[in-house]
Amino acid sequence: VYGKGRILVVEDEPVNRRVAVALLGKLGYDAVAVDNGSEAVELFRKEHESIDLVLLDIQMPSMNGQECFKVLKQIDPEVCAVICSGYLRDIDLKELLNDGLCGYIQKPYEGVEFSRTIAEAMLTSGEGNL
Repeated sequence: VYGKGRILVVEDEPVNRRVAVALLGKLGYDAVAVDNGSEAVELFRKEHESIDLVLLDIQMPSMNGQECFKVLKQIDPEVCAVICSGYLRDIDLKELLNDGLCGYIQKPYEGVEFSRTIAEAMLTSGEGNL
């Protein structure tokens, strides 16, 4: 599923960050990447009006994805975020969904599932332009 929009990728592992940015680019999205939650908060604070979705790794040093999501929600209560993790047990997905999380992607990224989850999250948030 191809789409349009600007996506902030927050991923501390360089390989996963490059894969996510490359996949998003092939799908038509404009992806910008940072390698930790603090950088994500700083960038989001400045540019949240131009960011349509945030793809958040859950396991990161200093500020994990769950903590980062909570701060992003304080900046913009309508933030559309998708959490990604290699282990579902790393997070309380139900709690995050109740807090407004737009989706979840299992690592390693699978092209079709990755594409579908991003597109559905963008449509749910009203940002999608397929």
